[in-house]
Amino acid sequence: MLNESITDDTNRRHQLRVAEDLIVRYGRPGRLVDVGCGDGRLIRAWNGPAIGVDPSPSATEGVLRGDAAALPVRTGAAQTATAIASLGAFDAATIRLPLAEMARVLEPGGVAVILVSARNVLADLLSPWRIHTRWRWCSFEPDVLVSEATEAGLHVVARKRLGGLRSLIGEWVAVVVPRLPRWAWVRGLQFSDASEFVAERRRGRYLYLVCVRR
Repeated sequence: MLNESITDDTNRRHQLRVAEDLIVRYGRPGRLVDVGCGDGRLIRAWNGPAIGVDPSPSATEGVLRGDAAALPVRTGAAQTATAIASLGAFDAATIRLPLAEMARVLEPGGVAVILVSARNVLADLLSPWRIHTRWRWCSFEPDVLVSEATEAGLHVVARKRLGGLRSLIGEWVAVVVPRLPRWAWVRGLQFSDASEFVAERRRGRYLYLVCVRR
């Protein structure tokens, strides 16, 4: 169902690598709807008709402008729907809205692949992104997300949570290493300015769900 590799640089590579495996294993041939498609690499890789939806004016050309809570796609139009790290603006009180929209655009038996940030209270509190950039990205307990997906009309057939607190180390490396003096030996490590290291570690902060439209 995917006609090219979508694994490229930085943290996005790891998100899409796992998503690609799940899509190949569980996805259904036919039309894909990618919610929050960004630059459109997933819809370009899809071997079939694909619709990308994104609210950002900077999204790739040809993408439908729309919000995840009100997708501009007709009911039952897709066989597979994806939301890969694109639901961070929703919290536990509102996440059912985009999940219900994904269920609506899927035909009965259609498959949804969803990636969100996994809740880890200590890592969330100590994350350098939160401390230095006032970063706010909602994360979820697995059982809460499964419950909301069920209420939205999706049956969860698989879930995968990757890693643990080691992700925190990678985030701090990404912040600290570029700020070290040029003579510091650690600057010479092959981190590609720490992006490769942080990508490898931050995989642990994600929760993937595979759901079937009831």
